[in-house]
Amino acid sequence: MTPQDVRERAFEKAVFGGYDMASVHQFLDEVSAEWAATHKENAVLKSKLKILAEKIEEYRVTDDAMRLALLSAQKISAEITAEATAKSEAMVSEANAQAEAVLKMSRESLRTRKPVLSRQNAPPRSSSRKCA
Repeated sequence: MTPQDVRERAFEKAVFGGYDMASVHQFLDEVSAEWAATHKENAVLKSKLKILAEKIEEYRVTDDAMRLALLSAQKISAEITAEATAKSEAMVSEANAQAEAVLKMSRESLRTRKPVLSRQNAPPRSSSRKCA
């Protein structure tokens, strides 16, 4: 039943004037039944809408939590990478310093162990002059 059906409904005239009561009551019963069905359907739809709205809110909260977790993971990843890079650079720098120290000690050790040749300590040269 549509609103137009209600507007266009015509009732029979009664014998003494007015409308036939049985016809009016029958129409009111039809309208009441249609209205009850519409009201029930409306209540069901409102209930479904409420459930769907709650689900959407749950999904939004979950989505926000997931975004925050992802951002946190990215931040932690960047921090770990930066820390690992700094540690590796420090290790390489320390290894280079140790290598330089070992080389310096080796050079110093070679300098102190190796006698310095001077003319006095030099081995005799064979001269090309002959003694007469």
